Amino acid sequence: MDTNNFNDQQNVNLNMQTESIPNIQQIANPNADLNTIAAMLQDIQENEKKQTKYAKRRSIMSFVVSIFSIALIALIGFYVLKTMPEVNKIVNKTETTIDDVSDMLVDASSAIKNLNNISKDLSKVDMDELFTNVSEAVKKLESIDFEGLNTAIGDLGAVIAPLARFFK
Repeated sequence: MDTNNFNDQQNVNLNMQTESIPNIQQIANPNADLNTIAAMLQDIQENEKKQTKYAKRRSIMSFVVSIFSIALIALIGFYVLKTMPEVNKIVNKTETTIDDVSDMLVDASSAIKNLNNISKDLSKVDMDELFTNVSEAVKKLESIDFEGLNTAIGDLGAVIAPLARFFK
């Protein structure tokens, strides 16, 4: 309902109140003019028609607003019901992801502890002694006569070959 109709209705109500109340002198006068009374009754009747017309408009507008409200609530309900399974899927995926991240954090924490233990163990190693031992091993490997060893293995193979044929 627009504001002009509302203001018109308020003006009609005020006019009806002031116009429909007969003047005290008119009521007190027993010889009041029948035309005046008829005019007042006609004014009352017109005001009642206007009030009825505006009451019908109000009820129609209330009905329209009610229908739109119900339609809006139904539309919102439909979209909520339609999107709820998707929301549940997203929530489930989120919970799974959070569980996976939690497991990864536990694994990362244990890996960090293992790295800390390894670094402690490495810090206990005497690197000078390790290099000395490695150097001695390299020197011993260099002192081995690989050519002579290969010749000896070849000679041993030549000696064992007739024995292997003998036992076959």
